[in-house]
Amino acid sequence: MSEHTPTPWEAQPFDDAEFGIGIIGLRTNDGVPYSNPTNGLVGWATMLPTDIDAHDTSRAEANAALIVKAVNSHEMLVRTTLEGIAEFCSGDATTLGALSRLASIRNTALTILSHVGGSGK
Repeated sequence: MSEHTPTPWEAQPFDDAEFGIGIIGLRTNDGVPYSNPTNGLVGWATMLPTDIDAHDTSRAEANAALIVKAVNSHEMLVRTTLEGIAEFCSGDATTLGALSRLASIRNTALTILSHVGGSGK
């Protein structure tokens, strides 16, 4: 199985002719920026021609923004979660030591949530 298109990804402006928003990768697997954004097309958020979305691009824009935010945050989320688990498991076994490590993991989690738009509550 091949690797996914490297991050970061970004949403393009709404395309009236295609009823949607292109989601593109900004770099090749070698880290080089694409010479043409369409070369990096990885997804498409479509505005459905229904009464719900009629002439309102906000749902397609919101969907594209969510996809981009999730993809771009994934690596940091996984890495910090695993680092937090490793940190929790590596300390002393006292209650105070465990509580201290949990506070550190909580702070890291809140920082991640602030980057991905969560409230942390």
